[in-house]
Amino acid sequence: MAQTHALRAGTAALAALLLCAAGAAEQGEAPLSAERVQALVKQLGDTEYDAREEAKRQLRAMGENAREALERAQKSSEPEVAHAAAVLLHAINRATIRVKLADLKGQPIAEADVSLNLSPMQANVIGIANRRQLNATTDKDGVAVFSNLDPMHYRLQFNSTPQGFLRVYHTVEQAVKTGTTAIELTCSRGARIQGRVLSADGKPMPGVRVAAAPSVYLRHMLTRQRDLPRNLSNMQNVQADEDGRFEIKALAASDYGVIVYQEDKVLLTHSGVSVKGEDVADLKDLKVESPKDGASKTETPDAKQEPVAKSDEE
Repeated sequence: MAQTHALRAGTAALAALLLCAAGAAEQGEAPLSAERVQALVKQLGDTEYDAREEAKRQLRAMGENAREALERAQKSSEPEVAHAAAVLLHAINRATIRVKLADLKGQPIAEADVSLNLSPMQANVIGIANRRQLNATTDKDGVAVFSNLDPMHYRLQFNSTPQGFLRVYHTVEQAVKTGTTAIELTCSRGARIQGRVLSADGKPMPGVRVAAAPSVYLRHMLTRQRDLPRNLSNMQNVQADEDGRFEIKALAASDYGVIVYQEDKVLLTHSGVSVKGEDVADLKDLKVESPKDGASKTETPDAKQEPVAKSDEE
């Protein structure tokens, strides 16, 4: 009985010592010595389950640094050690892609779904049959992990639309090697266009709708009156509040035209609004005047009414 207690105490002390050594390595201090690595390998055959699992975790994290010791351990006379070493070597021989999502300020984005399309680029495996789509969700640190991959040259296509952010779509051709390949993706909440809609006599116009259309489509949209209601509904649009104010959010970087309309009637168009990143373009007051000959009023920014682009930090 005394010998059993002494053995367990010794095992606990060894596990604690190895934990401290692993912690030092993770913090960028001196790596584990060959003696420490060998002690971890020996711990794979420990009688305590927690001690064995801790040894596996640390050896797996060491990756290539543990390869030589694990290759020797595969030939161990202890079945538990030999089997664990073989499983760990298989994991080391596989590849992992670690994707981190962050906003423009570098803050991690948690609980975001990320899809990854893998297309092998090596001649012997090119083809639709070898393409794969994988899905993962970012953790509290904004990290999504795709593991157990064949090391090879891939075309990687990442796709994610975190809540409150614009869609991020990233394609890259890259050699994915054994171990971990880290990729960082930056997400934007998009730009905003805001302002207030007033009547000709300066009174707010609540209830009118305001849409933002890319400038390249604006003229085409306005000339196709029959399709205008459907086209406007497909654009990002909002309803002005009781004070006539509006704010169109989540806009990708582009040049826009702003359209004020009611049902299928265009009341005013305002062109030349350029935004990027997470800027805010403030159009101030847009006045809807009574059109002549049934035509809507068209405005362009001038010295008196210039959209002001500003950052959220201001």
